[in-house]
Amino acid sequence: MCSNSTRPARSTVLGFGGHEIPSEFNAAHYREAIARTIAENNSSTLAFDVSGIVLVPSGILGLWASFVRDGLTVEVYNPSDDVIDVLEITGLDRLVRVRKLVL
Repeated sequence: MCSNSTRPARSTVLGFGGHEIPSEFNAAHYREAIARTIAENNSSTLAFDVSGIVLVPSGILGLWASFVRDGLTVEVYNPSDDVIDVLEITGLDRLVRVRKLVL
């Protein structure tokens, strides 16, 4: 008997606890740790819960784009209207999945 079943994609979800992200956020500093977590979890999707966040520093935007270039699916959960505007202006809305989750 032949089976064509596949495992569901694994996701790693990171959040900021509703705290604003400092403008001096050093994405490069965290990239290695995030990449290690993704590998350990064998994730194909990396999601960021930005609930309560109004401004996203450019370093975070670049981090999201770099993970997309690495072949990951990047999702952004619960972005504010301001964050959605930034994603649209930068064109990142075409690279990352925006999801408004009902809590």
